[in-house]
Amino acid sequence: MFERDRWQCQLCSFAVDQAAEWPDPLSAAIDHVVPIAAGGPDTLSNVQLAHQGCNWRKSSRDSIGIGPDEFIHPVVVTRFLGKSEPGPEEAPTRHGGG
Repeated sequence: MFERDRWQCQLCSFAVDQAAEWPDPLSAAIDHVVPIAAGGPDTLSNVQLAHQGCNWRKSSRDSIGIGPDEFIHPVVVTRFLGKSEPGPEEAPTRHGGG
């Protein structure tokens, strides 16, 4: 998958940093094109490379109905706003627990 997708995030089209480690939003994540929760298979043909941050935003968008225009690359956020978005450990849960 990594070579197939050329180490490029399939959600934002920016390069994935091979040296970045979780929970860095620029680290590699496996994104299911059709989510498992929606009946998608856990197969190579249904996965793609994504940044951890983009993958988190995609699943947040899917659960709360935000459109695809909401994908903003973390580097852009950091550069122009001087901060990055919360990582997965700071993200709100679907159960409202925090």
